[in-house]
Amino acid sequence: MAEHVITPAEYRYYVADLLTNNVLAEIGFTSVSYERALSKSGSFTGTIPVIDSTSHLNLYENTMPGKTALYVLRDGVCVWGGIIWGRQYSPANKTLQVDGSEFTSYLYHRFVWQTLYYGSESYYCKQYKADGSTATVYTDVSHGFSVGETVRIRSLNPAINGDHTITSTPSLASFTFATAATLALSPSTTGLARTIVDTYDMVRDLLGYLKEDFSNLEFVNDEIKPSDDLEYSISNKQMTAGLATLTTTVPHDLISGQQIEMVDVDNLIDGYQIITATPASDTFTVDVGGSSNIASTVLDGISTYNITSATIETTSLIITTKAISNNIVTLTTSATHGLSVGDYISISNVENTISVSKVGTTGVSGAKTIVVPNNTDIIVGMMAFGTGIGSSATVQSISGTTITLGIANSGTVSGTVSFAYQAIINGSYYVNSVPTTTTFTYAKSSPDVAAVSISKADEVTSFSITNSGSTAYLYNSNKNPTLYLIRGNTYTFNISAVGHNFWIQTTSGGYSSGNVYSSGVTGNGTANGSITFTVPSNAPSTLYYQSQQDSVMSGRLTIYSYGQISYKSCILTTSTPHGISAGKSFIVSDVGADYDGTFTVSSVPNSTSLKYNSLSLLNRATEAVYGGTLKWGPRAVAGTYGAYSGNSDTDIQVSEDLSGKYIGVSQQIFRGSDMRSFGDILEEFSKDLNGFEYRIDCDFQSGSFIRTFSFVPFVDPPSKIAVTNKALTSNVGTITTESAHGLSVGDEIVITNVGLYFDGTREILSTPTTTTFTFSSYASNVSSTACSGYIGIVHPLSVLGADQFVFEYPGNVLQFNLTENAENSATRMWVVGAADELDNTASAPYAASTSTDLLDLGWPLIDQVDSKTDNVTVAYGESALYSYARDFAGEARPPEGNFSITINGSIGPYVGDFLPGDWCSIIIDDEFVRMRLASDLEPRGDIIVRKIIGYKVSVPDSPSFPESVTLELISEWKEDRRLSTLRTTG
Repeated sequence: MAEHVITPAEYRYYVADLLTNNVLAEIGFTSVSYERALSKSGSFTGTIPVIDSTSHLNLYENTMPGKTALYVLRDGVCVWGGIIWGRQYSPANKTLQVDGSEFTSYLYHRFVWQTLYYGSESYYCKQYKADGSTATVYTDVSHGFSVGETVRIRSLNPAINGDHTITSTPSLASFTFATAATLALSPSTTGLARTIVDTYDMVRDLLGYLKEDFSNLEFVNDEIKPSDDLEYSISNKQMTAGLATLTTTVPHDLISGQQIEMVDVDNLIDGYQIITATPASDTFTVDVGGSSNIASTVLDGISTYNITSATIETTSLIITTKAISNNIVTLTTSATHGLSVGDYISISNVENTISVSKVGTTGVSGAKTIVVPNNTDIIVGMMAFGTGIGSSATVQSISGTTITLGIANSGTVSGTVSFAYQAIINGSYYVNSVPTTTTFTYAKSSPDVAAVSISKADEVTSFSITNSGSTAYLYNSNKNPTLYLIRGNTYTFNISAVGHNFWIQTTSGGYSSGNVYSSGVTGNGTANGSITFTVPSNAPSTLYYQSQQDSVMSGRLTIYSYGQISYKSCILTTSTPHGISAGKSFIVSDVGADYDGTFTVSSVPNSTSLKYNSLSLLNRATEAVYGGTLKWGPRAVAGTYGAYSGNSDTDIQVSEDLSGKYIGVSQQIFRGSDMRSFGDILEEFSKDLNGFEYRIDCDFQSGSFIRTFSFVPFVDPPSKIAVTNKALTSNVGTITTESAHGLSVGDEIVITNVGLYFDGTREILSTPTTTTFTFSSYASNVSSTACSGYIGIVHPLSVLGADQFVFEYPGNVLQFNLTENAENSATRMWVVGAADELDNTASAPYAASTSTDLLDLGWPLIDQVDSKTDNVTVAYGESALYSYARDFAGEARPPEGNFSITINGSIGPYVGDFLPGDWCSIIIDDEFVRMRLASDLEPRGDIIVRKIIGYKVSVPDSPSFPESVTLELISEWKEDRRLSTLRTTG
């Protein structure tokens, strides 16, 4: 037994302001007890006498619940830190009982009110290639990945499947990463790619939002924004060396540290800002940075105008040209479009098929290559069509004039080969940019398209018209057919119908000189000659052609727009001139759900009307408005919800530079409307094998207290490997394992159930083969003998760190209890897996393992069940479940034993030396405990190893008495079993 030295401890207690961490007072507590805990918060309770000698401590203010931090120092070392959450005053005893919880408790008092996204959904990969240094993957749609993110590739190609760091994003639908593989450009229908997030980085980011209260994080849209916003009219602005002072028209209730949005005040000031000071009830300052100055300037503030009418209409324009480059579509309209960035638009009737033909193409039957005269406008992914080209052939790669296809030629290739692909342009989008008044862009994953005019493939633009006596006009032998014309295009009608003048007009039923349509028409009314018709953009949907002489000689001209943009706009009218201009922000109230909100002016038709983009599905006729208002002008906008960064920073630091653990779900989304606390979210990480446990530690350095969020990574369970042979020669033992042991010289390993002179913790001397290793054992020789047993049932003490904290009885252990219970034990262990979409003829996979040696000794059947639903187990089915069941059965042999120990805190290791999450060794000199160690219920025959998951310290009021420290412990096999049943997602 080790010699222990009793060292009475000196305890001191300090209270500090929770936000500033400035010490308020040192307070002498009595009847103190405190707890430390892992992944949750330990408590504190202590009593203060409320008497004359403590009146100077200002106890009422300095123990204010919810506002005060409390620190416990033991011999100058901070052993506990937390927040005072409650207190109870006893007038009879003149005492104040103070209750607190560790700083971890604060995480449960703060909520994630902004929607956060981590990682991405999965995107299909349509092509890939690698040149020995860089792999390029093409997704079917825009992926949104960024350089430096980790991307996980699955089911694409074994050479590049796995996790990679993105090195570039050549386009919105492609990305690259480093690889040593060399792969030809190949198509894929199964590959998936998504970005994943390092768990530690995610938590560091979350704690950053906790600290800043989501300052400078904009809402994706107004639909996920909480209510409500308050507007403060700005009447004056001034800035000196980047520090802006703003004056409001009425007193405000803004505070320092609050985030606001400045609107229409000044280009140097507009945007999200943090208030740095509030010098008066109607002024505040923001630091915009830089050294710019603005002289004191009077502003008009917010102006309010009454709305008298409102309407929602559709604007439609003809698209004249299209182009796609790097997944950005650029369209040109026939007239000024009036769009702004962010407007919602619909594109329709744009030809999607882009084709190019190559005359004189050659190719050999059965080969996958063809030779074209030139490769202009041919790109990877195009479909190929022509004589000798195989069905569904696509371009895989291009090398000069040699084109490699995905399938072999079905015959000799000759003549003209056409190449085509779909450039999907139609749909609804948000405007990305507005380069000119007649061009705009939006994002869309698509092959590149050179700038081309919008036209319909195989469109007829010339009509040869004859007559069939006096009964009908003829076109392609059809009598009075309907002809289809596209707005913006020019058509020629070649008339050969002497005596039957051909007129284009707005009515049918006979010629009418008053209804002749002349816009864009040249030569109207000819009977023998040409008529040219350039269809105006505002042409009606229906016109007619009509013989002047015979009413029955008549037909329909159907007019439509090919290549069209349309969007909804709200138009408001005010009772007086509003003075607003395009691009300005304004607020509409009390008009109706389709109109109300904050918007940007698209255009100003006149001094009492304005137009802005609408997401409404329906048009609305002009209607009178009563009580509706429009407001605009220089203003500060503050949410009633925050952000309040000046009151959110509790100075919790994250110092450890850990990485490499990835939560495997497709995407982590924390929705603001779910109102989940940071504590609840962090708890989830302790339930995932790729997560961690945690605590918030406190330190005292140079007269200041420091709070640090500490990650406690899981220790991977040991790898148990069966032993097949043993030998001992000249004090050197040799073990042969059933499979590769993976050990190196100097490693430690625990050998179990192999026999005397072999069992125990051993240091590796050599590894002659992948399945043999040697170690020192000073004992008689043992000839080479087949045997059973294992290595790696448990970790060596040094791996766990359990050799650093040793507790002994008698010694520093004041009291111990051993509780053995079979309630949660098993002689037969079941493990259930998972399967989707079960019907009444199937079941989820499940398996069992039975301890038959216990049954043979007379133990009854005792069933327990556990579950394994991770991807690996599901993939390997019931054989994997049996493997888990066999291991769990060995860990659940009855009776399970729980050790509870109380140590003398005045004998080392001291409180503060060990922390929740550390492992310890327990040596107990007791016959009953030795009997347990001698059985197979403890994996080690000489020592008890447990993980400390928490402890409670009772501090004596007199230093002559030792502290009592009760440890909360978990066994190795329970920890390993717990890890085995955590979520493991991929």
